[in-house]
Amino acid sequence: MEKMNKLRLFILMALLTLVGNASADDVTVSDVSIAAGETKSISIELNNPSRDYIAFEFWIRLPDGVRVEYDEWGDLLAVMNDSRANGHVLEVSEPNNDGVYHFLGYSARNKSLKERSGELINLTIHCAEDAEAGSYTASVYDLIFSDPNKAEVDFADFTFSVNIKDDILVGDVNVDGGVDISDVVALVNMILGSTEKNAPADVNNDGQVDISDVVALVNIILGAK
Repeated sequence: MEKMNKLRLFILMALLTLVGNASADDVTVSDVSIAAGETKSISIELNNPSRDYIAFEFWIRLPDGVRVEYDEWGDLLAVMNDSRANGHVLEVSEPNNDGVYHFLGYSARNKSLKERSGELINLTIHCAEDAEAGSYTASVYDLIFSDPNKAEVDFADFTFSVNIKDDILVGDVNVDGGVDISDVVALVNMILGSTEKNAPADVNNDGQVDISDVVALVNIILGAK
């Protein structure tokens, strides 16, 4: 009887440990603020302190007017973070062209993702010029991660907010709600190709983002002072 009680206690503790580990790992996306016509990057974060994973799959539904951007070759702009990828392949598709995206990541050699927290995928989204301002909900669901033993772990579905702003503050290149010297730095980075261009960066409203916008932005800042 004593042995049976000890066995029951051992099984119970093991189950509690598994449940605790499963709930410790999660995927998150921070709320997004974007202006009509703007393109920006968002981060899909994986925090997995309890175990390693070799593969994952999930879906994201974006609100109307907001889509994942395509590159010049027709591929969706989603890339795995280099510090976490370990020879992993990322496949992203929009099966029905309706703002619902399928993400699949895996390692052909069953290698675990590196590190235990931080950005997993960097995703570039674009807001349509005619998108209606307001606060909307994006959904992330059917999240399944596989560990090195091929055991599947279901993560909880979750949502994040997408706030489409009513108007564009010209010169607010870093979209922080103001126009100052930090926007000059952000604008120069855009011109050099380090970051994606957005609508507030076209300061002189000529349809392009170039050095003339830097001059116009500096004039705005000096005039504000």
